[in-house]
Amino acid sequence: MRIGLLLLGAVLPAALTCAAVPSDQLEDLTAGVIPIVTLRERDNFANEFRYDVSVENRTSHPVKIDGLIVVVDQIIDLAGKDATNRIEVLGADGQTPDGKPYFKVTGAGAQLAPYTESDPTTVRMRNPYYTILFSPSFRVLGRSINPPRPPVAAPPVAGRTDGINRLAEILIKKGVITREEWLGGSSAPSEKE
Repeated sequence: MRIGLLLLGAVLPAALTCAAVPSDQLEDLTAGVIPIVTLRERDNFANEFRYDVSVENRTSHPVKIDGLIVVVDQIIDLAGKDATNRIEVLGADGQTPDGKPYFKVTGAGAQLAPYTESDPTTVRMRNPYYTILFSPSFRVLGRSINPPRPPVAAPPVAGRTDGINRLAEILIKKGVITREEWLGGSSAPSEKE
């Protein structure tokens, strides 16, 4: 019984982690919701870095905080190579299906309003190889709240007789036909000599 509970305890968090970030339900919002990365602390002896990462919603519609995450996308070393697999990312909230660590974004309320910034999330990284690295790049995944678009009213369609009457009034004002010609039922204006 204890072994079954231990196995369930080990398997359940992994299953919840994968279920918490279904890649087919989260869209890449990085174009409009940008990550803001600030280096807060650097420990040279342990070669550990602490970043504060917040996201700023630069779109005109709100974004749900509930499913909003920042993903450690790339860490580039001095040679220009991706060093993400050589860096230990500490305290991540989980991993995406492609194996990249992610952190949940927190904020006041259920949504991140347009043109506002979230609370900072602490991201800790350790470089056991002591190589020189550039600041990591992040992607923002989540669900945007698209406001319902108001229905576009079609322009009023004038009846055929209304359109013809309006045209006749314009032609009368311009002097192309006379009112008598129009009321007399003449289908074509007569030529003036």
